[in-house]
Amino acid sequence: MVRHRVTRVIRECCRIHEKELKQGLDIIIVARPLAKEQGLSEIEQAFFHVGRRHHIFRESTQDQTGEHHEENTDKNDLVL
Repeated sequence: MVRHRVTRVIRECCRIHEKELKQGLDIIIVARPLAKEQGLSEIEQAFFHVGRRHHIFRESTQDQTGEHHEENTDKNDLVL
């Protein structure tokens, strides 16, 4: 049951921020065991951290911290 809760939280995070992501990417998210203890806000923070690192956000997109993301044209699949 815990695995399903983590899956629902990650899907909700992706759904909320769907319009901020670049189109055409295949994103694979692998949750670490620690994720079962995290809520939506912690999952979102991790999502933005990894997303900024791998440039998956559209140009001029801001996350909840107000940071801008720049456009990257790399079309490779991404493993988070």
